[in-house]
Amino acid sequence: MKKLFLILIVSVALSQVAFAQGEMRIGGAANLALPFGDLGDVGSSVGFGVTGLFVYSFSDVIDFTGTLGWMTFGGESTEFPGYKAEYTVSTIPILFGVRYYIQKPSSGPQWHVGGEAGFHRWSVDTKITSDNPFVNNFSGGVGSSTEFDLGAAGGFTSGNLDISAVFFFINTQYIGIRAGYTVPLGN
Repeated sequence: MKKLFLILIVSVALSQVAFAQGEMRIGGAANLALPFGDLGDVGSSVGFGVTGLFVYSFSDVIDFTGTLGWMTFGGESTEFPGYKAEYTVSTIPILFGVRYYIQKPSSGPQWHVGGEAGFHRWSVDTKITSDNPFVNNFSGGVGSSTEFDLGAAGGFTSGNLDISAVFFFINTQYIGIRAGYTVPLGN
């Protein structure tokens, strides 16, 4: 019975979105990420990446968002006698969010607060090289995991410009800054 009720609620919500007259926008963004916590402790440096952004304006003050992208964090190298180990960390964020605009629509910047939830698909690529001619080099060792994340966000939009920051604090720990450009879909 609970599953049937959940399916009914989701169906009603999706039909409301499908028949609503809200504006939809798509765009792309450049991202900068500053790691801390566990991600910063393993020696990851500043992250860079790109994301695609989907925005659905549910009302004058509420937007629903979707984000899909790719980011890489510079790794670290460690040297042992005769060996050098290097790694890089990358992620594919798959996020959904909501924005609440603090003021009513106007012609200037529209400030918003909100949050994002979703998953980061992490991978770590390792490379081990040796000075010893009798030892084979190892390259391409990859470890991966998928982590649920939750983040608090804020930013502003002005025309097609979309700038925001998000603070992820559950499993992935970084502060991300995104600068992007969106265009309307449809009408």
